[in-house]
Amino acid sequence: MELISIIITSYNEGKYLCECLDSVHAQTYENIEVLIVDDKSTDQNTISILKQLEKRGERVIWLDHGGVSKARNVAAKIATGKYLIFLDGDDKLASTYVEKMIDVAQYNKDVRMVYTIARLFDSRSYLVPRARPVYKKLLIYNHYFQVTCLLEKERFIKIGGFNEKMIYGIEDWELFLRYCQPGMKVARVNEDLFYYRKKEHSRTIDVNESIRKTLAMRLEMLHNNFDSYTEFPQVLREYSLDIERKRSLKTTLFKIKTVLEMYFYLYLKRGTVSFFEL
Repeated sequence: MELISIIITSYNEGKYLCECLDSVHAQTYENIEVLIVDDKSTDQNTISILKQLEKRGERVIWLDHGGVSKARNVAAKIATGKYLIFLDGDDKLASTYVEKMIDVAQYNKDVRMVYTIARLFDSRSYLVPRARPVYKKLLIYNHYFQVTCLLEKERFIKIGGFNEKMIYGIEDWELFLRYCQPGMKVARVNEDLFYYRKKEHSRTIDVNESIRKTLAMRLEMLHNNFDSYTEFPQVLREYSLDIERKRSLKTTLFKIKTVLEMYFYLYLKRGTVSFFEL
């Protein structure tokens, strides 16, 4: 059995951390390494919980505050598994998540990434709209993958991990631009096995409501992936307009169409695996 490293990031997530960790320890796949990396939490409850978990034998990595990208990168270098799964400290996994991800990876050696249908929970509950992935569209839209998926550690390290300049968000999108490449094969397990906590207030909401932060992250992403964007020059114009399209009717209709497609796979093709060539 291949060793899988699950990296849980924590920053003032003490309220949810044990729930997240319980979902990891409930996995049906047994050969798992768990690393909890704390990005200098300031909440005393979180610090107390982490110290209790450490006394119980959990592996906790304590860092000075450097952002979630740096925290994930540090833990990834320490991890010893062949595959990595990144999990935010307020999210959860279904008990069969790892088993089904690794089954696809092991029996399909040309597949470089495996992901699943995601479901939001907590303040709101619905499926996350994820369209059929196409690399040149990935350059424009963040509609395809979530950070919690099965990645090859060797490739993750080779491309330099997360961009630590992406301090305001969409660091997962920027990672996928470098991790993926045209022609790469990825796979989606057609079950809702990843649960993403939708809170009233979050870092993503903060970024989306700040045009300054949004532009800063988009410009960094463009700068760090300039060769990819120039390979598809027609994409640049669409990319420059994407921020304006966020609340457009076209975008809304696209999300509705994508959610309907997710329900189709979830209820009529549940348990199957879809393979995509980017």
